[in-house]
Amino acid sequence: RKTFEVKEGLASASLSLSCDNVVRARINDAELAQHSTWEEPLREDVTKRLKPGSNTILLRCRNEGGAAGVVAQLTLKYEDGRREDVVTDGTWQVTNEPRQGNW
Repeated sequence: RKTFEVKEGLASASLSLSCDNVVRARINDAELAQHSTWEEPLREDVTKRLKPGSNTILLRCRNEGGAAGVVAQLTLKYEDGRREDVVTDGTWQVTNEPRQGNW
């Protein structure tokens, strides 16, 4: 889970992610996608799902044996040419415990 800020003037936003083996993604509590082909990253235009101010992306991942991993990049492009990337790193909140109900 990662909470991040979107500034005024967002022109486009795209999410690329991959997980070994299965990932479900949500943005601002709305289901975005489920993906299970780690060899081919998921790429989604998420511009309309974001709002100025605070936004949250949640990834629910499941490993089906062997090594596990997840990588994600959310690219924000602004009307004035600025670009920001939100990437999976140590600032994300993580847990090994499954969440109950609406995650």
